[in-house]
Amino acid sequence: MIPVMQATVGWLLICAATVVFVGGQLSRQLARRVVRHPSLQGLVRSARRNALVEMILGASPDDGISDDELDGLIVISVLLAAGGMFAGGLFLVTCDTFGIQFRMFEGP
Repeated sequence: MIPVMQATVGWLLICAATVVFVGGQLSRQLARRVVRHPSLQGLVRSARRNALVEMILGASPDDGISDDELDGLIVISVLLAAGGMFAGGLFLVTCDTFGIQFRMFEGP
């Protein structure tokens, strides 16, 4: 096992959170442009008739996906993932700053 510094892992998590956040925003912008395409509308309608999707998201109208639903599906999940990574990275960097070391980052 290669010993890795705790602060390095923390900064990598913060960088990964930034990449996830920016990627989520870009995918949201792309999805807003493409969501009005007829073939994608058919895919969305067929996916929303699925029993599992209905159980998770609730009953939905038979029309296409709205901008609010798109925000709910993409942005909220991206914010949760990026926020968790950022908080974990910030915790590791802060602990390293105060001199708190965790055993999982020590060598064998």
